[in-house]
Amino acid sequence: MSESEKAEWLASLFGGAAPSALTTLSGPSLFRTNSENNTSRLSSPGGANGSLARASSLGAIMESTLPVPTLADSGAKAQSLSVLWGWQPPVGQSASDFACRLEWRSDGASAQALELNLSSIHSRFEPAKVTIKGLLSNTTYYLRAVAERRVVDGDEAPPLVSAEAHMLTVPEAPPAPAVTSRAPTSVSLRWRPSADGASCYAVYGSAALSFAKVYSGSSCECAVEGLEAGGTYGFRVCALNALGGASEFSPEVAASTA
Repeated sequence: MSESEKAEWLASLFGGAAPSALTTLSGPSLFRTNSENNTSRLSSPGGANGSLARASSLGAIMESTLPVPTLADSGAKAQSLSVLWGWQPPVGQSASDFACRLEWRSDGASAQALELNLSSIHSRFEPAKVTIKGLLSNTTYYLRAVAERRVVDGDEAPPLVSAEAHMLTVPEAPPAPAVTSRAPTSVSLRWRPSADGASCYAVYGSAALSFAKVYSGSSCECAVEGLEAGGTYGFRVCALNALGGASEFSPEVAASTA
């Protein structure tokens, strides 16, 4: 691609005005594929809008115009993340002109990718829900979207890359709590700590307690007070990550007051 053709292509992406300067990206790579011949680099966030610069195979960078992937409602699980992403291609270009994928990595790990088979309606990528599986519990993942223009007549263009989204899976569900002591109006519970380093725990009562939360904290034991003498109650525990995302519930334990 000649310099004039490159400038014309950039102008089409930026509404008729190409970026004022292109530079060569330097510094450590945040995203790396397993192939040395197919390594993409993403710089650190820059600018007020948090957009990222990204490198093409030609060694030039430009500001991203792709939306950032977002977490779907209740999308964080212990071993998966459900993500929403959609995009309006630049004026004069259609969705069929691009191949899109979602890339993710955790700290110290190579990036992985999933091709996005998004429906094209009136030249627009409609928002789609994508579930990434096989993840580690209570772990931060860095996700970005990539739109690569399909090659036409051997004319390669650098891909568009979104800013990073940081998403945290939730911890694994704790084991069932054990009843350690009983009194006329209280019971004490204890459970094993989460193996994946939960930030805190919450204990919920059964229907007899209107499913209310009866404890929240970092300790793995608690006393539930204000109960009725001779009553029987059920209790379940869930583990929370640093953002307050909750695991599935533990199995329920039944406890009776003395």
